[in-house]
Amino acid sequence: RVGLDDLVLQILLLDLGEPSTFLTKAVNPPSALAIKNSLQLLEGLGAIDVDWSKGGSASIANSKASTDDDASPDASTLNVNSGLTPLGFHLATLPVDPKIGKMMIYGALFNCVDTALTIAASMSARNPFMSPFDKRDEADAARQEFSTEESDHLTTLTAF
Repeated sequence: RVGLDDLVLQILLLDLGEPSTFLTKAVNPPSALAIKNSLQLLEGLGAIDVDWSKGGSASIANSKASTDDDASPDASTLNVNSGLTPLGFHLATLPVDPKIGKMMIYGALFNCVDTALTIAASMSARNPFMSPFDKRDEADAARQEFSTEESDHLTTLTAF
C-alpha cells in the first residue's frame, strides 16, 4: 500500500491529471475529505501551491484550465490541476514519506545529513525502546541512559 500523500505527489509528478478525478478511478477510491486533507498536508509542507479561494474547493496554481464538471461526485468539491513546487518535485522523486523526505532534503541543505538521516531512519522504523510488557522497566531504564530533555528524536539519535 502507498500513502495518499505519496500517491498525490506521484499523480502530479507524472502529470496524470487532476488527482481527485484520477483517484476516483481506483478500486477503492479515497473520500474527498481524505484527498483534501492530503492536499492540505502537502501545501503545509510546501510541496504544492493550492488556491483555497473557491468556497472550500482546491485548485493548484497552474496554467492549465479545469472545470468542476471533470470531478466525480465523490470529489466534487476538489478541482486540482497539475503543479508542484520545486520542493514538491524532489519529494515526489524520493521513496519515503513526504515529511521524512523534507527532513532529509533540509538536512542536506543545512549540512547535517548524518543527523537528519539517522532521525529519518528512526522515524521510518520501529521505536528502538519498545519492549514486551513484562520488560517495560528495563526498556525505560535503557531509554533514560540516552535521554535528552529537548526531544524524543534527539534521544533516539543519541541511542544510535
